[in-house]
Amino acid sequence: MDIWRPFKIEQDQCLSWQIGPLKLWLQRTENEWHLASERAPEEEDALGPATPCNKPEQMQWKRWTASGESNLVQNIPVMPDRSIIVRPETPLTIPHGNQALFYVTIPVWVRVAVGQNAQMTLCEEPTVILSHSWFGQPTAGELCYSLRTSARRTLDRLGRRPHGAVCPVRVQNGAAAQLEFQRLCVQVNHLNIYAGKGHLWTNEVKVTYKGEERPSEIDFAQRSPTGDDVGELITEAREPLSRGFMQKGFDTFKSFTGM
Repeated sequence: MDIWRPFKIEQDQCLSWQIGPLKLWLQRTENEWHLASERAPEEEDALGPATPCNKPEQMQWKRWTASGESNLVQNIPVMPDRSIIVRPETPLTIPHGNQALFYVTIPVWVRVAVGQNAQMTLCEEPTVILSHSWFGQPTAGELCYSLRTSARRTLDRLGRRPHGAVCPVRVQNGAAAQLEFQRLCVQVNHLNIYAGKGHLWTNEVKVTYKGEERPSEIDFAQRSPTGDDVGELITEAREPLSRGFMQKGFDTFKSFTGM
């Protein structure tokens, strides 16, 4: 997608562009960078390249000192800075030994970087402001973001969102009892982002449920997923992980399932 490729901005020029509901303005002066943003939820499918504009003075502007003569700017999609709570459309029971594949659309953050090879980050702007939710027990949990959309079983029900990265989540029940899947915590800081024909994509997450009293086994694939003509790696994970780890991925369902 061209929106993620570097572009140029001349001195004293103001450019604006849009990625889903997020609209950004950037101005380069002789010794500063100025940036403003706003969100319009009704424009979730919008995607617009950087175009010259008049600087909207009524906006709240952030400012950074500028060094060097570089006029290059790049938008870089990154995962949110906290784990994401994922829910299926309706609670789903997975029998012992069975597995199910879900597709989750995660709204990305946009890292605005300037300079050759995006050497200096100005800021990271969420395309969507997600609500906060607690996952786990009160004394042993994690503050997460909660998605507005549900995990889907088929790709054709996702819709096209230029600001969203599709994450394949494979849930396997390795416990003796049935798994009543209602909520899952995905550590998105371990996800890469890849280019796709219709979406951004992440590597696949496989979560193996071991039972209520044992942590789940979580594996992050080290390659791009198949389908949708997934192409080049755009952004590496915030915290790359080369092998699986054990963590409480599911709620115990004895409490907090309504959160």
